[in-house]
Amino acid sequence: MAVPQRSTALGTVAAFVTAAAYLPGSGRAFDYDGSVTVANFVRTKSLLDPFRRQVVFNNHPAFSFIEHVVYSVTGSTSSWAMRVLPIGAAAACVGLLVCVVARRLGPAIGVTAGALLATNPVFLETAREVRGYSLVCLCGLAATVLLLDLERSSSRAKSIGYVAALTLGLATHLYTALVLLGHVTWLWTRRRISSKWRTRWLVVTVLGLTVYLGILAMMVDAARGRVFRPEFPTMLAGELLGRQPVAVAITAAGVAVALWRYRTRRETRSLAALYVAGVVLLWLLAPRDLFPRFFVWSVPAVALAAAVGLTSIRLRALVLVAALVALLPSLHGYRSDLMINRVAAPYVKSVQARGGNACGIGFATETLPAYVDGVHPVARADQLGGCAISVAVLPKVDAALVAVAERVYPHRRWLRARIPGVLFWR
Repeated sequence: MAVPQRSTALGTVAAFVTAAAYLPGSGRAFDYDGSVTVANFVRTKSLLDPFRRQVVFNNHPAFSFIEHVVYSVTGSTSSWAMRVLPIGAAAACVGLLVCVVARRLGPAIGVTAGALLATNPVFLETAREVRGYSLVCLCGLAATVLLLDLERSSSRAKSIGYVAALTLGLATHLYTALVLLGHVTWLWTRRRISSKWRTRWLVVTVLGLTVYLGILAMMVDAARGRVFRPEFPTMLAGELLGRQPVAVAITAAGVAVALWRYRTRRETRSLAALYVAGVVLLWLLAPRDLFPRFFVWSVPAVALAAAVGLTSIRLRALVLVAALVALLPSLHGYRSDLMINRVAAPYVKSVQARGGNACGIGFATETLPAYVDGVHPVARADQLGGCAISVAVLPKVDAALVAVAERVYPHRRWLRARIPGVLFWR
């Protein structure tokens, strides 16, 4: 085990290294979800808008509120300003994991776990966009650490911290409820549920769910039916373990060894049963919006289990291989724009300044408003006649309308991004 000062220093270094690695490219254009977040919940008139607006399930209310505070204070929704919070939360999450694990299990396991977490593709990619997933991950980890500390010695400060962390996570994303269920299961298995814990969980539930009252009806209306995805369990496992086959194999081996090592503990069996059953239930219920990133809060636990398992069989050196293999594909387009929404905005503003109508073809209507107002939606070919300029950010997705625009407009220009887009104007 590392002494507290050394483990804190190690965690601090890990946090700074993670932030330094994640920050390059922070000025690139928002992706689709980030654009919707900024346009609808952040770059708005009222701080209360995050609690009364919803677009399908893109709003992470507490996260959107904090970002709105950033916008209100700085007056900026630049890509850099909006990415400070998610990248900062991710860096803090890696630092906290390294610090806590180093203190309790030793610095080698702490660094190993931190490396697997920081290079995990679903963690890295969501943390570098304007989304609340890294904040959920940090809140879940912090609450779990405080849970373990409260078991050893209770204090008012720890109790408040636990409630605050879990409430913030739940108010950001409803899947934090699975973290709460894990805590209930942990203490129930250990026969340590008390009135204090029931009170804490009640406060978390009431406060965390209250933020959804203003958008509940919109969320219910946005339920778009069922889509059963046979591959979802396999896809989820792959994402949590590192996505790339070599990384998945190494990480899975470490997790399997750790689970086998602790197989006789009731806590291990209970938590494994809870989360396997939870994933299977959601898989069978088959909501249309069910994605592996909703489970990003579990990546620190996966990283820790893999680190413990690989260390116990003296294969910790393989972590470097797993981390590099998982990281390298994520570096493609690390600093480049995904879509043309930002680079198209000046063209749109120029046409608007001359009194012309600007239109968005398909998804452009949802992504351009993060940078420019007054973009009219085009869903049918006959609507193109009233548009002086039209933008397609995903030409292949909106291929039918793009084909019509090519015949209707005398001018067009392709703009570069990882997904090239096209402008049409008269």
